[in-house]
Order: sequence, then structure tokens, then C-alpha cells
Amino acid sequence: MALSLRDMENNIVYQKSLAFSKLLLDLIKNLDSPAYKHIFFQLKKSGTAIGASIAEADSAQSMVDFVNKLKIADKEANETTYWLSLLENDFPQITQQLLDPVIEIKR
Repeated sequence: MALSLRDMENNIVYQKSLAFSKLLLDLIKNLDSPAYKHIFFQLKKSGTAIGASIAEADSAQSMVDFVNKLKIADKEANETTYWLSLLENDFPQITQQLLDPVIEIKR
């Protein structure tokens, strides 16, 4: 059931989650707000876990394992949306740039 990296190039969900992770890291790397330090950490953690879970699904040991890993990716996307909602008032541009791709990945 494992796919090669070349196959991942054709996996739209993987590509979207990879692009999202890169955008997330790029947008928050220079933000330095002590009040939001924990939220930035959690956002980075859950946001990059979406793609990691999707990548893991491609090497699942069974169909049940495959579905479970995709469910984990969906949960991480939900958590990411939550953290973004907490940042919405103070960082509206960043929040909007990141929220649309997360919603797209979830589709």
C-alpha cells in the first residue's frame, strides 16, 4: 500500500497540506508575541501534523490504518482551525491566509 515520493507528487491532498505547512511556517516564523507564544506553538504543531498524517496514511498497513490516519489529519485540521480562530482579532491577515487552505484541505 506504500507509495513512493514520486506518487506523492500526484496526491492532491498531500500537495495541498504540504503547501499549507510551508505557508504556515513562513507566516508565523517572524511573529514574536509573548502573549501568543503558546498558541503559535500549538498552531505550528497541529498545522504541520495535517500533512504528516496524510503522508503516514500512504504507508498504512491496512485499510483500517489508512482511514485512521486520515481521521487524525482531519482532527489536526479542526484543531488548527481552532487556534486560528483565537488569533483572528489580533492577526486577521495571517488568519485569513491560513484559514482558506485548511478549509480546502478538509474538503
